[in-house]
Amino acid sequence: MSTATKLDKQINDYLIQLNDKQKRAVLTLVKTLAEKQETDLWEDSEFIAELDRRTAEFESGKVKGLSFEELATRVRDAYKAKAKPEVDGLENDFSDEDIKLFEERRAKKLSGESETYSWEEVKAIITGKY
Repeated sequence: MSTATKLDKQINDYLIQLNDKQKRAVLTLVKTLAEKQETDLWEDSEFIAELDRRTAEFESGKVKGLSFEELATRVRDAYKAKAKPEVDGLENDFSDEDIKLFEERRAKKLSGESETYSWEEVKAIITGKY
């Protein structure tokens, strides 16, 4: 059995143990990792040109930017306006409490308060086997 096949089997063995909520979280992570492999945005001339255009519009005063707080409020309001929105065909069943917890974790990560985890620690967290 090749290394890739063994790895695929190990991943599948863990996936079947997850509940739907955990599987959605893993799907989001895997999609993010796959998308990051596909393109290096800093090598994409169209992306750089768009950044330059938007920066020039902002610096000239042609457009007004949003503070993080304004953006977060708009996103939160849009989220609350939708009843169980779907993401890629999967129903989102995160509660307001779940979202608040995600936001708190994100803030800790951005401030440097939270730690990073090894793959083994992540597996333990996902499977609930702390």
